[in-house]
Amino acid sequence: MGEQKYSEYVDRIGRTGRLGPPKKRESEIFLEELKKIEERVLDPETQQMVRPDGGADYVDGLLAERGKTHGDFSEGARTIQGLKNFMRRHPGWEKLSDRQKEVFDMLATKMGRILCGSPNNKDHWDDCAGYSKLAAEECK
Repeated sequence: MGEQKYSEYVDRIGRTGRLGPPKKRESEIFLEELKKIEERVLDPETQQMVRPDGGADYVDGLLAERGKTHGDFSEGARTIQGLKNFMRRHPGWEKLSDRQKEVFDMLATKMGRILCGSPNNKDHWDDCAGYSKLAAEECK
């Protein structure tokens, strides 16, 4: 056995504790997994991995799922825009920072989804709490 081959075996024994072909390195495994993940994206609402080129079937399925929790889109749009218009007409609107205005907009969206969709969807309420916390942080 040549000197180089011998040192490779010794090195492999030292790293792996065994002879034989080296195991895949963690970086190789990571790259393989990354290639698989690149073909997919994370849906922000459901936290499910979906194909980015989901096509019509994916979009139709997504809209049907959202309809269960968010209600009818047209009804929700009317409700949400009504809430936003009401807030913007109030004299206190101009006292708000951009961050606070955005929180109000997001809360209006969540309230519309609660009113028109599922009032028992915990995610809606958790989102309201999160947006309120973001506005409260500005008051410190």
